[in-house]
Amino acid sequence: MYPDCPEPSNLHYAMHNERILKYWGPLAGLNEFWGERINGMLQRIKTNKHLYDMDYTMLCQMARRCRLLAYLHNSEFLDPVLRQFADILDMKNTTKPKESEELDSFALARFLSKAPKMSPKEYKSILGYLNASGEATVSWLSYPAIEYQAMILPPNAKRLREYHENGGTYSCYSSHHTNSLIQFQKPNSHEPPITGVIKFILEVPLHGFLRKFIFVAPHRPIDIRGTPFQHYPRMMATLVEVEPYQTLMVIEPKHVITHLAAWTRPSRTYSGINKRFMVVSWALDRGRK
Repeated sequence: MYPDCPEPSNLHYAMHNERILKYWGPLAGLNEFWGERINGMLQRIKTNKHLYDMDYTMLCQMARRCRLLAYLHNSEFLDPVLRQFADILDMKNTTKPKESEELDSFALARFLSKAPKMSPKEYKSILGYLNASGEATVSWLSYPAIEYQAMILPPNAKRLREYHENGGTYSCYSSHHTNSLIQFQKPNSHEPPITGVIKFILEVPLHGFLRKFIFVAPHRPIDIRGTPFQHYPRMMATLVEVEPYQTLMVIEPKHVITHLAAWTRPSRTYSGINKRFMVVSWALDRGRK
């Protein structure tokens, strides 16, 4: 339509609506994920009856913020000075998570008396996670034959259905399926983030502070060749199997990046295999970012 300028993204996608609907399902699942969040932010702004200024002020600043976040999230800076500057602007490095209050001896004893015991498998998983993270932790059964100043993992833990952090709610799969879908960084790894399902959450007192340990079942990745997600990685969406891995991974809230938007596609959507696949899409940031 306009040979001298590249066509806008919406116009390009409109010419491929048939394939987009076939492979991705309803367009609202992709097009309104960020827009709905911005609408909520705009509705809370005090306009003082100056709505005619909205197009030139708030919407403009929202668009600039989204473009900057996308640039910081996706760009690989070769210049080390520019990379350092980008790290300063990146909110994930400047915002600290909320710290829990320190427990005194009475509060700790009361907590342990009411919290049920963990299963041996859960206990070993948390113990292995702490030792792999470089924290010298031993089982409570080995006391007192332990090294001095070693941290003892208590056998009791409180089971949480959900926890709240910086305006976000993260739930177990059995409690709230939608809030249990997350993107997270694997502990002690520099690999790209992966997605999964929160199966359960345990809260354990360590060194006088309560720490949350999240047991996540990672999604089973599939080969996305032949699907639209291969050609549009910046849409931040991919395809996984509906049933995740049975093996659980232990993480903490600091490893969680964001919630996921997900919807299930019918079997044989992308191949002749009689399996159901799930499209997962994530935002650039979470509440505290």
